[in-house]
Amino acid sequence: ILGLQWKDIDFKKKVIHVRHNAVVKEGETTVSENMKTDAAKRNLPLSEELEAWLSERKKTSHSQYVIAMENHKPLTKSAYRSMWKLIERELPDMHITAHLLRHTYITRMFEAGLDIKETQYLAGHSSPGVTLKVYTHYERRSREAATAEKVRDALRTSG
Repeated sequence: ILGLQWKDIDFKKKVIHVRHNAVVKEGETTVSENMKTDAAKRNLPLSEELEAWLSERKKTSHSQYVIAMENHKPLTKSAYRSMWKLIERELPDMHITAHLLRHTYITRMFEAGLDIKETQYLAGHSSPGVTLKVYTHYERRSREAATAEKVRDALRTSG
């Protein structure tokens, strides 16, 4: 997300084109079009909430980057850490990281009924195995009753 540029967002088509990668090192952040894999280049649908937030943010942005420092450059490693410390202060009872949000996003897409290939595409994974084994989690507490009903339906005899 640190490589995301305003030109990557198509507000008319409601799509984010993932085309830039940010590599954060101690002193600086380098943004390029060299993605980790070919699958990393993808188009993500914009939710209404995210579209509204981005539209408001764009009005006051003077940077080519969606998330930028005051000097309009991409976040440094230090600024990135500071951003997460602010989030931790605002939500002290929750443990939230960028990677945890990625796991949550992928799990929610799968739970919403997207098939594994759709979920794999949105995640930017080259293999559906990574999506299933690493990122898709079974939320037992929230899904146990629905899972039980599916099992009952599968075992119910017709007639």
